[in-house]
Amino acid sequence: MWKRPLAVPAVAIAAVLAVSGCGGSSGESGDDRKLSVGLVPVADVAPIFIGISKGFFKKEGLEIETRFAAGGAAIVPSVMGGDFQIGYSNNVSLIVGHARGLPLRAVAPGYKVGTTDGSDPCRVIAAKTSDVRRPSDLQGKSIALNTLAAIGEVTVRASLAKQGVDLNTIKFTEIPFSDMNAALANKRVDAVWNCEPFVTQAVAAGHRSIMSSMVGTQPGLQITSYFTKNSYAEKNKATVERFTRALAAATAYAREHPDEARTEIARFAEIPNTVIGDMTLPTWTETMDPGSFRLLGELSHRYGLIKKPADVNDLVSK
Repeated sequence: MWKRPLAVPAVAIAAVLAVSGCGGSSGESGDDRKLSVGLVPVADVAPIFIGISKGFFKKEGLEIETRFAAGGAAIVPSVMGGDFQIGYSNNVSLIVGHARGLPLRAVAPGYKVGTTDGSDPCRVIAAKTSDVRRPSDLQGKSIALNTLAAIGEVTVRASLAKQGVDLNTIKFTEIPFSDMNAALANKRVDAVWNCEPFVTQAVAAGHRSIMSSMVGTQPGLQITSYFTKNSYAEKNKATVERFTRALAAATAYAREHPDEARTEIARFAEIPNTVIGDMTLPTWTETMDPGSFRLLGELSHRYGLIKKPADVNDLVSK
């Protein structure tokens, strides 16, 4: 079994745990109406912006402030510290934080992958000048991820293992999504694991899509969730319920009105309209899938992100 060092230093985990153990951090009044929501600047989060522009959150009496971060691994500490009341994360980052003692709770689903490679908004991309043309060619290569020890690493490892690739030969490095296409062009890495809208930009520049790692891990896998910390959820039950109702309505609207979703993505991600029309939209869902959390927990343990098998039952809101 492949082993890796834990990606987050123990001192950082201790600091976050100390914050989570303190009482009465900001935003725990019991009836919050203004929420700061931590997001990743990718197509996944379009329903939040639909919910704002179409008034779904306003209808529930909520004012939403959005702020971007590099990934779920960066958002988790900000939620625990009270900078964000709600965060958006890949489910692996939630599982890793939960396994290390952080009192996290996933309150609403983000998106799931479909059943075909073409339905996956995140893909492994190789430079057009590279000799990488199929998954097996990635053996011995370097692959950029937006954050280590998260959904990208777990699903890339799981998919490459199915292809018979020796995982010990792969070198992973961190590069923000928005800088990955430049990294390919400059030959900083052999391949990147990137997400829309940047995948469409990469393909338009002539780079090659090599693998859909999340579909390759399991078709229909739930990839992301909106989450908070347990103390906030307990003290602000009505607020969390209002948020999840508004988000569900916005999610359904985004799924049923893809052109409007694309317009929102073009705006917040600053992507040209010429690109936005060709990109693969996520499969947004309003239904939590505990089975996806269990599988990702098993894989996180297999690849050394957590020390023992994960118990995800109290991580996922029923």
